[in-house]
Amino acid sequence: MDVKLQEMNIIWEKIDILYHEAAREYGLSDASFHVLYILSGVEGYFPQKMMYNLTGISKTTINSAIKKMESEGIIELKAIDGRSTQVGLTDEGKKLSAESVEKIIEIENRIYDGWTEEERRTMISINRKYMEQFEEELEKLKRR
Repeated sequence: MDVKLQEMNIIWEKIDILYHEAAREYGLSDASFHVLYILSGVEGYFPQKMMYNLTGISKTTINSAIKKMESEGIIELKAIDGRSTQVGLTDEGKKLSAESVEKIIEIENRIYDGWTEEERRTMISINRKYMEQFEEELEKLKRR
């Protein structure tokens, strides 16, 4: 079978590997890195349930990472309505985020800032279009 997106898939996989290496550089699991990444852009607390949707990481893996991070004093949990849990960074977590995830975000921002406005729009547009079309096609498969 002709794999028309093979080069793009290789690039996406390499990017995933680079993020994995960045997480390891700071002594973080991939899941902990993602939790910190999300929380670094949030003032206060963030719904734990939304983390599963944003990261694509399994509920079990995210929950394990959150439990470990809570025991290490990096995050704190806040129950909402007895059923929902929100997650926030402690002062120690903010320090860790500044020393790790925020450095990666700075790299991402430098790269993004180096692109022209047209390159930015194109990159976002093509990736969004691919994601939406791929999601639609997967939904069709599920209905069969």
